[in-house]
Amino acid sequence: MKQLILKFEHFEYDKDIYNANITLVEDLYFDEVKASSLLGIEIKDSIDTQSIIVKFEWLDSLYKLSEDFCFIPEANTLFFRSIYQWGVIDVENKKLTRHESAFNCPSITRYNNLILITDELYAESVTLTGERIDNVPIDPPYELQEFEDRIEYTSHVYGHQILKLR
Repeated sequence: MKQLILKFEHFEYDKDIYNANITLVEDLYFDEVKASSLLGIEIKDSIDTQSIIVKFEWLDSLYKLSEDFCFIPEANTLFFRSIYQWGVIDVENKKLTRHESAFNCPSITRYNNLILITDELYAESVTLTGERIDNVPIDPPYELQEFEDRIEYTSHVYGHQILKLR
């Protein structure tokens, strides 16, 4: 069985980290980094320990990394989110496989054998490794109905939308 250990550090300035495996900038439209966070990831099993350091660069010193992660042990992937972004890290290969913008605090939920990402303006179903299955626009308030192979959203703005789960 795999054990996930996460260590966080937040700095009210841009801390230079030379041993970070991945560096993420929350918004590419601006270039002045005002704060940074470090995430140390360790995955231990009975045979091996894998380690990775991820640096997050923030454009506002109030931004911090949410401690809400979704680790998928069978795929060795870690889903992360913050206020305006979400993404997927392939821990075994120390590689960022997805880095997406979000409108406002996306949620990441494991839903059977897939991951459901819900942001204020869209819903996306992805595989356990982060590959897109489907994406639909949504806008609150909306109603949703869950089925085995889909989720149906109905809102005033986008009408009836069907998110495929396979």
